[in-house]
Amino acid sequence: MLETKNLGFWYKNEDEYLFKDVNLTFEEGKLYSILGKSGSGKTTFLSLISGLDTEKEGEILLNGESLKKIGLTNYRKKKLAIVFQAYNLFTYMTAFQNVESALEISGVQKENRKEFIRESLKNVGISEELQDKRVTQLSGGQQQRVAIVRAMVTGADIIVADEPTGNLDEETGRSIIQLFETIAHEQKKIVILVTHDNDIANRSDVVYELKDKVFNEVA
Repeated sequence: MLETKNLGFWYKNEDEYLFKDVNLTFEEGKLYSILGKSGSGKTTFLSLISGLDTEKEGEILLNGESLKKIGLTNYRKKKLAIVFQAYNLFTYMTAFQNVESALEISGVQKENRKEFIRESLKNVGISEELQDKRVTQLSGGQQQRVAIVRAMVTGADIIVADEPTGNLDEETGRSIIQLFETIAHEQKKIVILVTHDNDIANRSDVVYELKDKVFNEVA
């Protein structure tokens, strides 16, 4: 379980805080949406729970242990994976090579690694023919699927995504959200999506909305 305890963040002046006293809980097997308008601070919140930035007050706990005690670098390497709106794939590599590089960077060992990668990509609709193409030759939806597989194969307990459907058409976006649902519900991961899209929020198990510097759970 991931949770925030009295979390607060501001840039220069505490009086101009983005949010304060944030107490949220994220459980395994659920898909969460962080909903809010552009500039509301939701991406900053994602950076904090991803260990990319440090809170000004309060703390973030994973299974009761502070991220600072776990170590932010260790946390990002072993516990969490990020899916970006812009995919952040290695453009000079094939889809297969992008996933393979994630295994190498994370240090995850897999028997029959090549077969494991092939099957993981096939499971999200990336055929062997597409796997051997450079990712720049793939559609936006296909690239996002590769990015999600790259996150999945590391074995991370938590997968976070910042506007994961922002560059995709409506139909492709729906299929990507369905993929995140499967990861949460079947693989029992904590999946947290930052979005301003109400359609994504409607398909989530839990929605936290950041409005006027306050988080509230949306019924």
